[in-house]
Amino acid sequence: MTPADSIFARARQLVVNGNGAAGRLLVDSVIAATSPDSAIYADAIYWRAALAATSADAEHDYKRLVVEYPLSAHAGDALFQLAQLEVARGDRTAATTHLDRFLLENPASDDRGRAGLMLVRLAFDQNEPQHACVALRRALQDVPATEVELHNQLDYFSPRCVNVDSTRAVGTAHTAASRDSARRDSAATTTARRDTTPAPRVSKARYTLQVAAYGSYLRAGNVDREEMRSAVATAEALGAPRIRVWAGNVGTAEAGVGDRMAVTRGLGELADMAAGAGIEIAMEFHRNTLTDEVDSTITLLLDVGAPNLTTYWQPPVDLDDAACLQQLEALMPWLSTVHVFSWWPSNNRLPLAARESLWRPVLDRLAAEPREINALLEFVADDSPDQLTKDAADLHSWV
Repeated sequence: MTPADSIFARARQLVVNGNGAAGRLLVDSVIAATSPDSAIYADAIYWRAALAATSADAEHDYKRLVVEYPLSAHAGDALFQLAQLEVARGDRTAATTHLDRFLLENPASDDRGRAGLMLVRLAFDQNEPQHACVALRRALQDVPATEVELHNQLDYFSPRCVNVDSTRAVGTAHTAASRDSARRDSAATTTARRDTTPAPRVSKARYTLQVAAYGSYLRAGNVDREEMRSAVATAEALGAPRIRVWAGNVGTAEAGVGDRMAVTRGLGELADMAAGAGIEIAMEFHRNTLTDEVDSTITLLLDVGAPNLTTYWQPPVDLDDAACLQQLEALMPWLSTVHVFSWWPSNNRLPLAARESLWRPVLDRLAAEPREINALLEFVADDSPDQLTKDAADLHSWV
């Protein structure tokens, strides 16, 4: 690591710890002491953008990097961040342009899969199926087989490409009128479909199979409105009181200004659309998202400010019982669901009773709340049906 890299790492840590002014001052000191002709200067411009206090400041430096330093190691990252900033402000055409250029100029980037998924969604949202399907075919080739979750998100769109020629690139220009018409037609179709959906049956039996949530894999900030409408319609058909969603696809420590803006805007859109159907939106509490730690989760909840936006909680990997209970208490005002499982160490699956010392006080705390909070079993050891029966019995005995 070079001395400049050490300064940038220190600046980033200061910003993460809440001392943004000091972190940005460090980066500015590198810019002031470095020749504009050097690679370090370009690196400093990138870090000033990544750590910027406002989206406008970030956008200014990202654009400068792309235009003045196109050979910088960070030029691709800047393009990707610019795309996310455009998504956050609702300019899909500009975001699409940035993503097309990013994918063309950065064949070895680790972000190609994420960029491809974003481009697919944007193209479909702009009624450009051939553009979307070309991007989908390329993204499926780019994403390693080990990235199962990303593959699943891409495969979601495959049925829409069955009758589309995805073997050649096409232009993406569409008039605003045609896009608006397509959106109106899509909305009308969804409304018609929703109106003909049979109402959920209500059983008079003492015990019933109840739906706690529709566990979607929608990624806030990277989802088009048709997917949102489809998710709400599905939840209504299931009689689900909430839709589980994910707060983006990048962790808090790695997120740029554009990431957080896009996720915040996306959560707001999801919550607004679901509110019309009387449905909650609940964020998965999970690593590699903006809900991978408590402070970021609460910030999202407050920034969106939607009364129907809640959060899940689950014990993070290798976090001890006391720290888990502290997290639970901090999130309690917004908590709707807890995922119940026992991992230790790392992601080693254990019988639920192995962490009874955690789950008994968790369940006691949930029971003290005047509202209903769901506790859902997840991750059974060895995927064993017999272990599921035992875990369910233990959970029931602790409630």
